[in-house]
Amino acid sequence: MNTCDLTGTLLNLDGTPMSFATITAYLNQPLGAPGARWPAEFTPGRNKVSTITNGAGAFTLTLAQGACVMVQLPDVEGVFELLVPSIASANLIGHLWPVVVSFDWAQLVADGDDWALSDMDDQALLELAVDSVINVCLRANYSNDTAAAFALTALSADPDPGFEEVDAVALAVTLAAPGDVVVTHTFEANAISVLAELPILLLPEASYDIPLPAALTIRFS
Repeated sequence: MNTCDLTGTLLNLDGTPMSFATITAYLNQPLGAPGARWPAEFTPGRNKVSTITNGAGAFTLTLAQGACVMVQLPDVEGVFELLVPSIASANLIGHLWPVVVSFDWAQLVADGDDWALSDMDDQALLELAVDSVINVCLRANYSNDTAAAFALTALSADPDPGFEEVDAVALAVTLAAPGDVVVTHTFEANAISVLAELPILLLPEASYDIPLPAALTIRFS
């Protein structure tokens, strides 16, 4: 059975290490509960799994990949649901409370009746025929290996090609004559937007310790 080492460091509010504190995980449902689903290769037991931080506050909690568990942290009220990621190691806090770790450009494409994010390979220039349409969005990548698109208000295009809103998260960029359209990102100071139930902070670029992508040029020829 594959396992995932969930690591992290706990600190007290004054910045000192939370030494020799216990982190506990247990199943979020009893076996046989209605709606419970488990990977075919294992049946999880009912026992709790615990680990203890070292003198520096660091810990490793090893759990079965794919298990849905409840995590109890020391000195924190309540428990937190976690689907153990299907990778060998991950940061526990980054999966309990996802944060933005990087940005890139993406295309929002139709997938049946749903919209999906398509990787654009970080291209700085896209060549399209006149009157073609490309749905461009600014993709935020999170610490729990998920991704979401910024709201349309975070993007702008120059010159204005008469773009239309695409599902409230992308620009439908077109141009009637040959030329370049430059798509850029904009931010509102001290504003917070919640998208796809994950937090995105719309702050000045300098407030992030991560680079934002350069402007995207779409050339219509």
